[in-house]
Amino acid sequence: MKETEYNDHMLINPDWRSQNVKKIPLANISDDIVSQVRQAGLITAHVKMVAASIYRKGQQVPVTLEEIPEDERKTCHQYRLVDGNHRFLGLKHLAEAYPNDKSVPVLVDAIIMTFSSDAERLEYQTIANSRDLPFRISNINDALVVLKKLLDPAAEMELKEGVSLVYKEIKTLRSASNRKKTLSDNSKNLWEKSMRSVIDSYWPHFTEKDKLKVIKSFENKLPCNYHNYTPPMVTKEFKKWAVMAEEVVEKEKAKSGNFEGCRQYNLTKTSSVGALAAVFSNKTLTNNNSVVTLWANNPHGYNDARLDLERKNEVGNIVNWNNSKILKRNVELVDEIYIAPQKKTKGVQEVGFFKVPKNSDGSFNVDAIPTDGWKTNKKPKK
Repeated sequence: MKETEYNDHMLINPDWRSQNVKKIPLANISDDIVSQVRQAGLITAHVKMVAASIYRKGQQVPVTLEEIPEDERKTCHQYRLVDGNHRFLGLKHLAEAYPNDKSVPVLVDAIIMTFSSDAERLEYQTIANSRDLPFRISNINDALVVLKKLLDPAAEMELKEGVSLVYKEIKTLRSASNRKKTLSDNSKNLWEKSMRSVIDSYWPHFTEKDKLKVIKSFENKLPCNYHNYTPPMVTKEFKKWAVMAEEVVEKEKAKSGNFEGCRQYNLTKTSSVGALAAVFSNKTLTNNNSVVTLWANNPHGYNDARLDLERKNEVGNIVNWNNSKILKRNVELVDEIYIAPQKKTKGVQEVGFFKVPKNSDGSFNVDAIPTDGWKTNKKPKK
C-alpha cells in the first residue's frame, strides 16, 4: 500500500486504520524478499531513509502482507510481503541495531490481502510502485520486467476477467507477441494500441517518449532481472551459504558474519577509499584473512553484459590492491573473493556465492568468472 492510497482511505473513513490494520510481529514475516517488481530490487539508500523516518515518527503507512498457505510454509513464518519492502527492512534494521531500545517497534502495521493468482498479485504490486512515491517511481526497465512476466506464455500469468484493469489488452498482446513479425498492419496497430493501454493503466506517469521506448524495447531485447542487497543482507546470506557449503567454519556463538581465521567485508565499489582502508587496517592489526563479498549495488538499467564487465573490473581492482608496493612481501590485502548471486533470469540464474579462482601465481583469475550463471550450493549430507 502506498501513502496516497492510505491517505485516501483515512480521508473517507477516519476509523479505517483501526478497522483494517493489524499488528504483526516481525518474526512472523518471511524475510525472503520476493515481492519486488523493480528491475533491480530494493534501493539501499531508501531503506536507511525509511528506517530513520520510522525511528522519529513511527510507521505511518502499513505494509501489505498475504498469509502463506500451511502446505507452503518452510519455516515458522506465517506471512510474506506483497508490498512495503523498504518499510519492512527499515523496521528490521532498527530492531537489529537497537535491540534494547523500547521505543523501536517490534510489530509491523500491515493489511492482510488474498490474491487468486500470481498475476493478480503482480498487478497489485505494479500499481503500488507506479506513481505517487516519495523516492523512486517505476521506470522503463521496471515496466519491461513486469510486461515480460505478464506476456510470457510459459510464465502462466493469467489475469482474471472483471478484476484486472487490462485483462482484454493483455490477452490480445499474449496472443500476438510470438508472431508479431507475421501480423497484418491492422493487427500490428491493435498490438500497439493494447500496449499503450496497458502502459497508461500501470504507469500513467510515463511520457510519450517513455511509452515509445517501452514499445520499441519490448519488440527487441528485454532487460534482465536482478537481486539487490543491503550490506546486512549480504552478510546474512553469505554466512548462511558459507557454513552450508563448508567454505568457512563459523565461530562458536559468533555474531552474523564472524568466522574462524577470517574477516568478511561487503564491497560494491572497490574504488572506495573507505573500503580499502578497512581491509588494510585488518591486515595490519590482525592476522585474519580478508574475505570480500562483491556485488553491484542498485543495478538499475543494467543488462548482463554490463554486470559481467563490472564484476571483472572490480576483481581487477582488487588484483591491483594485492600488488600494491605498500604491502609487505608475500602479503595480500584480499585473500578470497566471493561474488554474490544477482542474476535471476531463467537460463543464467545464479544460486549461491561464486568463489573467484586464482591463477598459478596466486592472483585472481578475472576471466574465470562465469557469465551464464552458476549453482554453488552443496547438497546437504545424508
